[in-house]
Amino acid sequence: MKNKLLLGLATATILAVGSDALINTSINQPQVLLAAKTKKKHHKKRQAAKYRPRLLKKHPAYIIGQSSLPDAKSLINTGKLPKGTHYSWKKKPEINQPDSYSSGDAKIKVTYPDHSVDIVPISFKLYGKNEMVMPIDYKLEDVAQADQTDHATDKLKKATEEGMDSNIFIAESPADDKEKVNFYHLTNDQKKRLNDFAVELINEARAALGAPSVSTDDEVLAAADRVASEYNHDHYSYDAGHDVDGLHRALDSYGGWAEDMDCQYTKPKNMTEIKEFVYNSIMAYLFNTISWEWHHAASIAGTDGGELSRVAVSYTKAADDMYVTHFIFLP
Repeated sequence: MKNKLLLGLATATILAVGSDALINTSINQPQVLLAAKTKKKHHKKRQAAKYRPRLLKKHPAYIIGQSSLPDAKSLINTGKLPKGTHYSWKKKPEINQPDSYSSGDAKIKVTYPDHSVDIVPISFKLYGKNEMVMPIDYKLEDVAQADQTDHATDKLKKATEEGMDSNIFIAESPADDKEKVNFYHLTNDQKKRLNDFAVELINEARAALGAPSVSTDDEVLAAADRVASEYNHDHYSYDAGHDVDGLHRALDSYGGWAEDMDCQYTKPKNMTEIKEFVYNSIMAYLFNTISWEWHHAASIAGTDGGELSRVAVSYTKAADDMYVTHFIFLP
């Protein structure tokens, strides 16, 4: 999976080493003890003790390309360091490893012309672009059959497990980390950006499966908001399942419709966290390795042939204190 990645750098602490020596001599005479004057040897101070390398920026620096690291020298303020100093990665950020997508530690080795060394530690956070990668054996026709018969082939089950393991959310930008969200009162702009995020992920999955794409617009967003209002009005609990009566009141005027729901225990507080909620919901629909239920997978994958071609997401807190996503599909 090729992602655009960002590397965030923090301040560094440098350990400098140096040395000095004092040589004492004395001469013994037969009758008188004379102490020879000691002469201090003046050693040149090692460059690692003299200089203090610093990171060029305290704020995040950006790395483009999942497997591309910047040259170590480009991250150090070299202006006050001697010519001929060499810069290298002593410990590289593992930017292509899924378990390092959130944060980690790295080190830059600074080697001076006199061969003394400083180590500059770096704390980093990685950012990138999320994708939905479909396993090669995850087939649209197999999902449709599993939805109709409630029985999946072993090949589809294995592909489902592979999909759950290979797709991992990554924070997309420092701006998303900083952007606060009110889960109960998202702004219209935030709703639209989250819808676009969901649509892009769903369409990546559908393109890989050869299914028709979906879109989003203000009308389906308003319909999704009405669904959320009905759930809130009815004080519905997540364990009770779909609020069928509320869904009919909100959506029957559109003709056909469908809803997929997912939940989590914690309330998203910023844009990164609510994007992760949306991402994990799509993952749970497509790659359900818990209950092995296939209706939601069929909905997201598009086994209906494109009949329900528009989608929007709304959000509620259920009566049983679960935070819920509602994916609403309309013709």
